[in-house]
Amino acid sequence: MNKVFLIGRLTKDPEIKYTQSGVAVTSFILAVDRDYKDDAGKTPTDFLNIVAWRSQAEYIGNYIKKGYMIAVSGMIQNRLYQLQNGDNKIITEIVIDSVKNLTPREQT
Repeated sequence: MNKVFLIGRLTKDPEIKYTQSGVAVTSFILAVDRDYKDDAGKTPTDFLNIVAWRSQAEYIGNYIKKGYMIAVSGMIQNRLYQLQNGDNKIITEIVIDSVKNLTPREQT
């Protein structure tokens, strides 16, 4: 089973893009705090690559902004691509199928 649930904040405003066939897609980075403090008393944060397609992409692009706290669910996906110098690069991203805005309305 490959299922991920995350709560975090967007690091910048998302942009909607469209594939050649007209399918909406957006990608952004979600800052997710770990649930403990390190030796310095700080909460470590992971910055995770998120991808949304179709109606989820349009919703995020139209209604979610930098700093908003959201909850997402989806799956982890590895993508392999080749750099110009011929080296292979693997990127890990979370492809989401559900999103919920957790930012209070008065803060939006």
